[in-house]
Amino acid sequence: KIYKQNAFGGADIITIISVLCCLGGKPAIVALYLAVFSSAIVGIILLVFFKANRRTQLPFIPFLGIGSIAAIGYFEHIYRFYLTIIT
Repeated sequence: KIYKQNAFGGADIITIISVLCCLGGKPAIVALYLAVFSSAIVGIILLVFFKANRRTQLPFIPFLGIGSIAAIGYFEHIYRFYLTIIT
């Protein structure tokens, strides 16, 4: 609603569902958080350094892949770090 365009495409949603099914539970949530966080960092870098605007589209599936790989390898460490932050 803010940008007056769709945030996720159909392929993004199907990929998110498949990550949820494959990783299951807490690792999938960690993967999604990592994907959102990393895409936000790249978006900010694009806005600040490369003069992109807010309507510049950024594909989400590569970030979801990076988040999934990181969650597979380092789920316990990331989850413990997250718990120490929120508690």
